[in-house]
Amino acid sequence: GQSFDVILPPSQGATATLSAALRRSGSGFTAVIIALSTDGGVTFNELEAWAPVETWTAHSATVSIPKHVQPIVLRFTLDGATSARGGVRFDNLMILDSIASMPAEKGSPRRARSSRPGGR
Repeated sequence: GQSFDVILPPSQGATATLSAALRRSGSGFTAVIIALSTDGGVTFNELEAWAPVETWTAHSATVSIPKHVQPIVLRFTLDGATSARGGVRFDNLMILDSIASMPAEKGSPRRARSSRPGGR
């Protein structure tokens, strides 16, 4: 099927939440398969599959992003259309990560960091 990639910066290790509203046409894609690459897009591991329907429906997934120095690639593969005119619409695709806090030094307050890579 068709696919698109979202490239994230190197990770210090995080748990990411992916979310989007999806809607497919009657002959549109019946599956959105999400896969992760930690080697810059050479190999992928499938994480999750979303099944869009003909009305707007919220979808989400929580994924563990390993600590890695190369860019992380999330691939969204669209599959199962029954016509060349079939499609699926994405709205508000968000990728939010929460990075584990670092151990505090004796006498200093604990701090948690978070960031929002990617976006729409």
